[in-house]
Amino acid sequence: MAEIVHFASSAPLEDICAQLDEDAAVIVDGVVSEHLLDAVRAELDPYLRGVAHGRNDFAGFETKRIGALIARSLSFGAGPHYCLGAGLAWAELEEAFCFLAPKMQGLRLGGEIGWGSPLGIYDIVSLPLTFSTRGD
Repeated sequence: MAEIVHFASSAPLEDICAQLDEDAAVIVDGVVSEHLLDAVRAELDPYLRGVAHGRNDFAGFETKRIGALIARSLSFGAGPHYCLGAGLAWAELEEAFCFLAPKMQGLRLGGEIGWGSPLGIYDIVSLPLTFSTRGD
């Protein structure tokens, strides 16, 4: 069996991509901290413990097959999340609106709202507004 090529996390992206094109697999060492790996192992252990190893060449004799495994890990993205910068963002928006709103006479929607992908969170891609400015 061929060995999978390892790269340091500081390796040039072009080198990593070229190897991926050639072998369809690479390992990039040091991308995830040991602390995070330990947390993910602990979270996924209950799911992995009860699953048998593969029993043929296709499934592999040293692998376990479990669907949506990463989605089961809180450390890797499942579960509730809260952006640490949300408070600052809300404060900045509040200040901006207090300053701008009086200068935006006749503020109204100027077209269709453009919504992003429904993957996880619906985001606004475009919000067309129309208004006239008050000259100060």
